[in-house]
Amino acid sequence: MLFQLTLSHRKVFHSKYHDLILSVSGSWRRLEVYADGRHVPVQLFPELKSRWALVVLHTVGEPVRLSGTSAEFEVSARLAEEGVRDPSSWLKGSIEEGRIRVVTDHLSTIPSFIAFGEVIGVAQWPRAIGPASVVRSPPCSILELKADGFSSLSSTCEEGSEGRPITTEELLKALEGSVSRNVGSRCAVCLSGGLDSGLLLKLVSEQVRSVVAITVGVSGSTDFQRARRAARSFGVDHVIHELTEDEVARTATYLRRVMGLERPMDLSLAVVQYTCASLARSLGLCQLVVGQGADELFGGYAKYVRALEEGGERKLEALMRSDLRELWTHGLVRDYVSAALGGATLTVPYLAPEVVSIARALPAHLKVKGSDRKVALREVARVASLPEEVWAAEKRAAQYSTGVEKVIRRWLRRTL
Repeated sequence: MLFQLTLSHRKVFHSKYHDLILSVSGSWRRLEVYADGRHVPVQLFPELKSRWALVVLHTVGEPVRLSGTSAEFEVSARLAEEGVRDPSSWLKGSIEEGRIRVVTDHLSTIPSFIAFGEVIGVAQWPRAIGPASVVRSPPCSILELKADGFSSLSSTCEEGSEGRPITTEELLKALEGSVSRNVGSRCAVCLSGGLDSGLLLKLVSEQVRSVVAITVGVSGSTDFQRARRAARSFGVDHVIHELTEDEVARTATYLRRVMGLERPMDLSLAVVQYTCASLARSLGLCQLVVGQGADELFGGYAKYVRALEEGGERKLEALMRSDLRELWTHGLVRDYVSAALGGATLTVPYLAPEVVSIARALPAHLKVKGSDRKVALREVARVASLPEEVWAAEKRAAQYSTGVEKVIRRWLRRTL
């Protein structure tokens, strides 16, 4: 689901603040508009003055509930796939005359941004609200916004427990539990063939009735062969989509305009997520499962080896915490929104609270040891009977392994 809401102390034409989200509604099955406590036909919305407005794009169910002059809503994977049991990633909110209330989950996996301008606005990416002072809704918080700009914030975070020994079986059980809670009976998995996505595909294929692996890249992508072998070993249907340069350019142009992305890395990753989501949607699947978060939690990047060599475990842990914050403020937003624009809801099992808690309790040597990375996660994959070529695979960033960034850089040189 994508949503955007706006609030003013007087009646105004809220439709102008929702223009962008209305313009990208084509990928979604349902578009609904609410204003001042009532459901409004979309065609009448541009002519309507109101104190508040809520626009939602969603796939199934009823995400909005009207109660008197207010509206309550929930964003979670349940809206993508009815079989989702107990999602750990969600965002809840309500709006009424004079007040917006937003409650976020443990890591704000589902992003929302607050804008203070002529009106108060909340949306899932900053550009949707237009020019204004924009801040990210913090994780595990209750935020109340008033029409006059006043806001209050309270935290629902609990203090973490002391570090303790973690077994491979405990981490595997947490990952299995995350898949059970957050993945429905039908889904797509974005598959590179590496450790993170390979382990997720194995766990999903053991629990989910209908799963399709999707691999995206340009001609010559190293992901194609690895992903083909991984999907075959798990016995799942597999879709490989070879992007043409024209297709990359068209998608990048669209995402650059709508999301405001400029860096080649961001555009490359967004193109991959958008394309995977679009392919999933074309197959009738609205939930896209991805491996984001595993690198930041379990020590996947090459720079972590350098940090350990230069500053020991303290520098390594500090860098990993910084990268997790960056993932929250930027990477998750880019990936969630680009997948949503493609018509599917992103699900990130590695960022479930129970998995994050265990990852944080792991000692540094079970993340990075010498030149070895993701030590604990590789052991989980081995115990889970993944093929060695999957659990032992070297990390390659998706923008490079798919070959998309090279195309993006050529395209940017032509357009600048």
